[in-house]
Amino acid sequence: MKYYKKVILIFLLVLISCFSLSVGSMAHEMYYKGYVYNWEPIPLVWDEMVSGKAHLKMNADLLSANYAQFFETVSEIWPNASSKVSVTRTDFYSAKVAFGTATEAEWKRRFGNAAKDMQGITDITSTDGILIKDAASAEASSGRIKYAAILLTPYSDSFEHDDHIKATMVHEIGHALGLGHPNYIYYPTEEPSIMRSWVDYEGYYVPQQHDIDDLDDKY
Repeated sequence: MKYYKKVILIFLLVLISCFSLSVGSMAHEMYYKGYVYNWEPIPLVWDEMVSGKAHLKMNADLLSANYAQFFETVSEIWPNASSKVSVTRTDFYSAKVAFGTATEAEWKRRFGNAAKDMQGITDITSTDGILIKDAASAEASSGRIKYAAILLTPYSDSFEHDDHIKATMVHEIGHALGLGHPNYIYYPTEEPSIMRSWVDYEGYYVPQQHDIDDLDDKY
C-alpha cells in the first residue's frame, strides 16, 4: 500500500512540474479568456514575416519633436535585441506601425481623470479588419496583426527623462509584436521586462531576457 501511495505521489509531482514548465514557456499575451489559475491565452502575432522575422514598417511623421528625436534610435532596439524582429523606417503611407502624439482632447477622452498618468497606447488591427481592444475582439480576429497605431501622451512632462520616453516607445512596439504585460494577473512574473506595466520608470529602455524569450515562444 505504501508503495502505491509513493508511486501516486511521484506521478502527481511530475504532473505539477510539467504544468509549471508549460505555463512558464508561454509568451505573455495581451488577452486571455477563462478564469484565474486557468487562463487560456489568445495569441496575437505580427502578420508580415520576412526571412522568418516579424517585419515592422515604421513611421513617425505624426510625432511631436520631443518624441521624434528618439525615433531612429528606438526603431533599432528590438531588432538589435532579438533575431525574431526586423524594422524598416518608411513613409507614412507605406507604414504598418505609425507613431503619433495624441492631442490633449483625445487623451482625456480615452483616459479621463487618469490622462496625465498614461504615457502610451497601441491600437492594433488584425488582418481581417478588427480593432483589437479586448479578449472578445482578440478571439474573434484572425490573431494576426496587420497595423499598429502607437500614440504617446501630449503631457511630455510626465516622463522623468529621455530614457523614460525611449522605454515607453519600446514598450509600445512590443505590443505591436503581440507581447502583453508579464506582471498582470495572467501567470505573472517578477522577471525584469520592458513589457511590464508600470507608472514609475523601471530604469532601462531595452528588452530584457524575458522579452526575448517571449518572442522566441511566439515566432
